[in-house]
Amino acid sequence: MAVTDQPQLLLFGAGRADLAQFAASLGSSVSVLTAQSLDDALLMVRNNEVDGVCVLAGSETPSELLLEMGGILRELPDGLLILDSRGEVLWASDQAHRVLDTQRNLIGQSLFDALGPTVVMGPEYSPINRVLLDVETVRTLLKTGERNYLELTISPVVPSGSRSPKWLLASIRDASAETLLHQKQNAIIQAGLELSDLQPQDIVDLSQEDRVELLKSRLLHYTQDILEYDNVEIRLIEPNTERLIPLVALGVSPVAARRELAAKITGNGVTGYVAATGRSYLCADTAEDELYLTGVEGARSSLTVPLLLHDEVMGTFNVESARPGAFTQRDLQYLELFCREVAVALNTLSLLKVEKASAVLEGTRKLLCEVAEPVDSVLNDAVSLLSRFQTHDEDTSRKLRQILHHTRLVRDRIREVGDALSAGCGIGSDQQEVHPLLRSKRILVVDTENEVLSEAHRLLSPFGCIIETAHSGEEALQMASCLHYDVLLADIRLPDLKGFSIYSKIREAHEHLPIVLMTEFGYDGGHTLVKARNAGMKRAVFKPFKPHLLIGAIEEHLRPAS
Repeated sequence: MAVTDQPQLLLFGAGRADLAQFAASLGSSVSVLTAQSLDDALLMVRNNEVDGVCVLAGSETPSELLLEMGGILRELPDGLLILDSRGEVLWASDQAHRVLDTQRNLIGQSLFDALGPTVVMGPEYSPINRVLLDVETVRTLLKTGERNYLELTISPVVPSGSRSPKWLLASIRDASAETLLHQKQNAIIQAGLELSDLQPQDIVDLSQEDRVELLKSRLLHYTQDILEYDNVEIRLIEPNTERLIPLVALGVSPVAARRELAAKITGNGVTGYVAATGRSYLCADTAEDELYLTGVEGARSSLTVPLLLHDEVMGTFNVESARPGAFTQRDLQYLELFCREVAVALNTLSLLKVEKASAVLEGTRKLLCEVAEPVDSVLNDAVSLLSRFQTHDEDTSRKLRQILHHTRLVRDRIREVGDALSAGCGIGSDQQEVHPLLRSKRILVVDTENEVLSEAHRLLSPFGCIIETAHSGEEALQMASCLHYDVLLADIRLPDLKGFSIYSKIREAHEHLPIVLMTEFGYDGGHTLVKARNAGMKRAVFKPFKPHLLIGAIEEHLRPAS
């Protein structure tokens, strides 16, 4: 290139036939370089000392250029990089350098050399090749440090008249905070699952006191090593006295651990308030909260959740932090779910008796009945949240689906433990042999009366089927949409879907789900049962239940058509 004292001006006009005419019209006051493609323009900018750039507008006003010139695009929170089809960086924004925490020149490097040491976490492990192959936007997660994560999004840029990407637009953003939160949520769910996974070999030779010590050791492990809570206090309500007896104290001062507390709203700190009301309590700043009593020296925030079983408060679970505002509503929500698992595990210890072989099977059945309502409550709450978030927040929806799976698995594991213990003691279930069609079937029972739902659990669970419940037509529709069922039993007098409407709504949403309607004997307002039989229902059920008629109606809907 010839040396000149004139300013160098890059004239860029992709697709402009009059580019040379514009260059000539600028006169001799500047030295003009022309480019008709983005590749040529970028190359000239990199290889020449260009003093200015002139972009000739096409059919539309280049508003994006005006935004860039005004500095607006530089305020985008994501870092942007333009790549060629080989994945090499043609251009990188200032924000990209800030996200990557580097000042080195990224131009000419391959994307992953530019990003530095990374581990691809998925879901796409070869994002550039996938974009070039599918010509669709790809998003994946990268790990760049022990607790640092980037979300990488790559989109194809296809020139007009072409089918293949000529450039790739990559955006990067710091996803560390949300990724670490998701990992914590996963740990909470997994810890809750493992907490209730009491295998026979773990407890068969242990006294009740030894079983409690086993549970305490697991709680300490999960809360400190997995959940990363260093300051934890768990107290249980002593029957008849309302005293709160310490079970676990990790990081709590000796004075606080010995403090006498009771399940009362006043005078017993946050722990007493939560135990008395059954409501969780988030203390954002201990210095400004009159209810708070010092538990951990230097603590500035705390989160206290009740241990609930069957709507009864068994105790409290308290965590504290030296940082003000350390806990959020999301922390509260997931800790509540974990504490329900803790309550189930505590109840398991009190119910699971192995001293007499003849009591094993009955103990397991009683346990399943005791946990039925709180487990169903978890399922109802999680399904309700999933219906609200599934179209807006993919990650939250995925976590809620995991909660549904793991909550069901808690009950299944309890059943498996009982079956294994029964088999080991030579005790079988004659009822399951008599009605094999019911074994392992999932049945959704919909009724407003808790007594009816409890009776369904009591009558049907011994036959090996899994009973889950709902209290309204809307809850039933949500449960059936998110979870699989083999049969649905529904009362015809629900508060929101009465008469034949519950049958038609369920049938419309789930064509192949067998439906059995139930009502008080002699009541059939609006000839609902006649309409349902005409629509395909084989048999109805009357309340109060007669066991042989209830079982017969369900089996008839489960029996394959001949």
